Amino acid sequence: MLAKRIVERPTTIVVVFILLIGLGLFSLANLSVDLYPEINPPFLVVFTSFPGAGPEEVERSVSRVLEATLSGVSGLETVSSTSSTGSSMVIMQFTYGTDLIDASNSVRDALERTRNFMPANADTPVIFRFDPAMIPIMNLRITGNRTP
Repeated sequence: MLAKRIVERPTTIVVVFILLIGLGLFSLANLSVDLYPEINPPFLVVFTSFPGAGPEEVERSVSRVLEATLSGVSGLETVSSTSSTGSSMVIMQFTYGTDLIDASNSVRDALERTRNFMPANADTPVIFRFDPAMIPIMNLRITGNRTP
């Protein structure tokens, strides 16, 4: 019965689909671009470059020194680090509700105290705040058996 009416009145169906497409385009134009809600996760990352050093040396002379110093920052919940060839990354998770501006100032003060204990050829540690807007929406990988 429904199929027979659709076949008998194709103009009505075309108008319905045009209205749906118009509604879809109107909605698309008014949608916001940001897909994540506005949150401030309590994470700070301290990245230090140590050119020419192996992972063991980076861990021993940079990561452990930074972990020991930064573990005294107030409001800190966990500290973890990743050492790789030529770089150290110390990830600090604070309790929710911690003001990250005050926390980053405390971290900056702690990093100033460790400057004398760092290797001479290690770069100055850089503090990053984690922002969900920095996460890509999609990662794309193309592989094949051809040369680049």
